[in-house]
Amino acid sequence: MASELANHKATPENDLASVLSVESGNTVRVIICSLGSIGRKYARIIKEAWPETEVGALRSGLSKDSCKYVDRSFTTEEEAIQWNPDAVVIASPANQHLRQALLFTEKNIPTLIEKPIGTGGERADEWKELAKRSKKTPIYVGYILRQDPGASITKDLIREKRVGQLVSARFYCGSWLPNWRPDTDYRKSVSARKDLGGGAALELSHEIDMALYLLGDLDINYSECWHSKALDVETEDQCLVVGRDCNGCLVTIEIDYCTKKPERYVSLRGSKGSIYWDLIQGTVTQTAEGEESDESVIGLKSDERFYKQLSLFWNASKQGGHGLCTLDEALKVLSIIKDINRS
Repeated sequence: MASELANHKATPENDLASVLSVESGNTVRVIICSLGSIGRKYARIIKEAWPETEVGALRSGLSKDSCKYVDRSFTTEEEAIQWNPDAVVIASPANQHLRQALLFTEKNIPTLIEKPIGTGGERADEWKELAKRSKKTPIYVGYILRQDPGASITKDLIREKRVGQLVSARFYCGSWLPNWRPDTDYRKSVSARKDLGGGAALELSHEIDMALYLLGDLDINYSECWHSKALDVETEDQCLVVGRDCNGCLVTIEIDYCTKKPERYVSLRGSKGSIYWDLIQGTVTQTAEGEESDESVIGLKSDERFYKQLSLFWNASKQGGHGLCTLDEALKVLSIIKDINRS
């Protein structure tokens, strides 16, 4: 995995001290909230791509696991803030996201929140306060599929109407929860617990974000979540959403983590052909009337997606965060999830 970032060591163009406007001679400090699997991944990628950066971890005092990519550990938000970090990545359970975002942005610290942005049970006035702060402090949400080359290829094909007017769009992600974190008991994971913000709709909300990213706002007509009984969890492990975009295209989103053989794809059918983005194989195939199929091979480079997302985040204060999921966009995803859960 480290080889994916071999060509991305710090350079004058991506030097964090420069892009984050850190005073000359000072070391850049980044806090990561929680050292679960995703938090550890952020820590590793930051250290591999920007090795001079100091990484601090906000973690439970009960945890004794070490992480070689972390320079300092803190057990309270107050300690972490007093360290004067230049940026923060919130990778804690979803039920902690808003509270921690409010604490760090109160000090004008640029904040990247891992998806989902929340659980849907938060107070509206607190979201309004965070939105107000986002006008002067970079606040973005980590919907990583936006950084996959397949997303931009597919979006361009739609915009150029290469397959005519879209008639239907299907977003599918099926996987097996016990395989997500092989070294831990899946029954004790965030995904399995309602109180921490687990459940298919929240945990696999990448597909909802991607539907909005590619097609725009959706009018949801039907949604349903249920427990397949295939897993020993208290959350729903399957979710189905049906709606239409502003042009009348039929949209279905089906997500689950009770499928042993993983599948993940976006299938678009138009009046003059089709587009099929296979996220596991790393290909986008366009088939149009009177033409041979055109396949783009993009490969799977998970670290590259995270590197690109972090690079855009570091530069957000100067370049506007173009290519990242904004707070408003993430709240639209959360609104759809709330509708799903109410169903």
